[in-house]
Amino acid sequence: MPYIIQEVKQDGKKGYKVCKKNNPEKCFSKKPLPLETAKKQRTAIIISEHTRKPTGGTTSSNKTNKKPQKK
Repeated sequence: MPYIIQEVKQDGKKGYKVCKKNNPEKCFSKKPLPLETAKKQRTAIIISEHTRKPTGGTTSSNKTNKKPQKK
């Protein structure tokens, strides 16, 4: 999912937030960050998405080659 870095002013502080491109109201920090920190945060989010393993549900590959356990 693409992310953008938006310049924001919040509680009298200027800074940047990493937000979803298709939903700019959805941001990943509560407080404004320095630009370099926001860039690092965006990189970390992207890496996290690409290395995350799918969760939930059973796939066909999970069903195959399973042997019953001996008691």
